[in-house]
Amino acid sequence: MPLLDFEKIDLNELLSKLSNLKFEIEEMEKSKASNTDLFEEIYNIQKEIFQLENDIKNLENDLFNSKEKLIKIEKEIKQISKIEFKNRLIQEKINTVNVSIYVLKEIKLSLKSKKRPRLQKLINEKFQKLKKDNFKIKEIALIDEFDIYLINENNEKLSVLSASSGQKQIIATSLIWGVSEYLGKHIPMVIDTPLGRLDIENQILILKEFYPNASKQVIMLPTPSELRAEEFELLNKHISDRYCLTPTLPKVKKCEQQNS
Repeated sequence: MPLLDFEKIDLNELLSKLSNLKFEIEEMEKSKASNTDLFEEIYNIQKEIFQLENDIKNLENDLFNSKEKLIKIEKEIKQISKIEFKNRLIQEKINTVNVSIYVLKEIKLSLKSKKRPRLQKLINEKFQKLKKDNFKIKEIALIDEFDIYLINENNEKLSVLSASSGQKQIIATSLIWGVSEYLGKHIPMVIDTPLGRLDIENQILILKEFYPNASKQVIMLPTPSELRAEEFELLNKHISDRYCLTPTLPKVKKCEQQNS
């Protein structure tokens, strides 16, 4: 073991070195403690970063899902908009139809109100020609919906049902004649048992006034007892052809005699 040369040793220098070593040791201890805190802080920061990254991923997933939902909702809105548009179109069409119906009803009422007076006038002109003097009905009245009533000499409104069978036939004949003239068209008429319910006076009136003037072509289907020789003479000059129905063949043939 070497011997120390105390004379050559500087105590102050040694003390200074020792002091420096202590300082360095303390600094190293501090640095070690500081590094430990730093490592812990870094670790915590890394944990926070990891958590934030997870949160970001979750938010990105939520955002993606939200975008998907938004796209779906936008599609639904577009679909609803199409349906609403179609519904609006349908409603507009319904409104247009309703307006058209209303206008047509008004036009119909207007036409009725304009046409009714002339038609009623024509019917009553024919009625005056066909009715007997003792027929107590003054005129035939047409009201709003062309319902028919009778007006007596006291201006009382009576139902057509109150008339007798013969009077009803006169009224019906007046209506047919008036409507035919109102239409202004030559409509062929086929009339079965033309005098069946009428008395002699009414028969003469209807044979003189109605049948020669009812239309350009009138086909009468009377029974032999209904149209006798006297009544037949009233029509004779207006008759083009006469046919008889027989029980034997041929079923229809031209009549030989004037009153057959």
